[in-house]
Amino acid sequence: VWASSARGAQPATEPPQWIAADRDADELVALDSALLVTVHVPIEAPIEVALANQGRIWAACATAAGPGGAHVLRRTNLAGTIDLQLPIGPLFDLAPYGDGGALVVAGLPGGQREATLVHNDGTWRVLATAPDLMAICARAGQVLVAGEHGSLALYEPRVSRLATAQRDLGGMLADVAPGPSDGTWWVLDVAGSVSAHRLLLVRADLSTVWQRSIGLNALHLAPVRGEERVWLADGEGNFARRFGPQGVLEVSYAPLSMSGCDRGVATSDGGVVFAAPGALVALDTHGAARPGQGGFNFLVDLAQRGE
Repeated sequence: VWASSARGAQPATEPPQWIAADRDADELVALDSALLVTVHVPIEAPIEVALANQGRIWAACATAAGPGGAHVLRRTNLAGTIDLQLPIGPLFDLAPYGDGGALVVAGLPGGQREATLVHNDGTWRVLATAPDLMAICARAGQVLVAGEHGSLALYEPRVSRLATAQRDLGGMLADVAPGPSDGTWWVLDVAGSVSAHRLLLVRADLSTVWQRSIGLNALHLAPVRGEERVWLADGEGNFARRFGPQGVLEVSYAPLSMSGCDRGVATSDGGVVFAAPGALVALDTHGAARPGQGGFNFLVDLAQRGE
């Protein structure tokens, strides 16, 4: 089920609520709350997207060097005006930071990776350097960095240059996200077989509140903001699940209309929108399909206003 075609922008009746990155079309696409396209923003090969302030958008963009080569972090607006460009290495993760800034995990020459905080004014600082850095997120001035080999480190850049909490969680950490309340964090571990993949909720000291086997091949988290609920999509198996308080499986099987669903954003009503290569796939709070949006070249990421 699709809303009207993505290829023609609709007259804007409200501020855009969603920004999607269409890598192969070399553009960002703004959509309203009904997933109707309002604006096409040209930008070279956007790979990941995060929202800044004052209507601006961060986009990590690939170059002719390909996925293993140099990238560029750009900040643009809906008019397509780029006001900041920073060269970065191969991209591993991009996330918003509270002052309108951005958090980036990118590769360095020699096999190291770097977690960097880019402030709204364009200044930046390195938070961590290690060979396995993979995922990053922030809330209320705190930044959580995860490594492929199971490391978690929490930073408060306004307070200290050193990590305020650290833990070797084990496994292979693929994604992290702010948890349902201040000081809590979601963690996704994808080590081993599918039956061993874990969803964890951890406290401010990074100790475990609970953990749950998820039983699907997911690489990214889509938490419901302010609630102990999170969606996960299996892009190969074409289904999604939602876990709730204490890891209870609330939606065990929600079929997805397209393969390749990966990154998603949960909606305030408990539903979710996933980015598939050719479409945005939307589910309601019960996991039933609701109108999405098709007609894209190759979607790779999605962000929502107020996220």
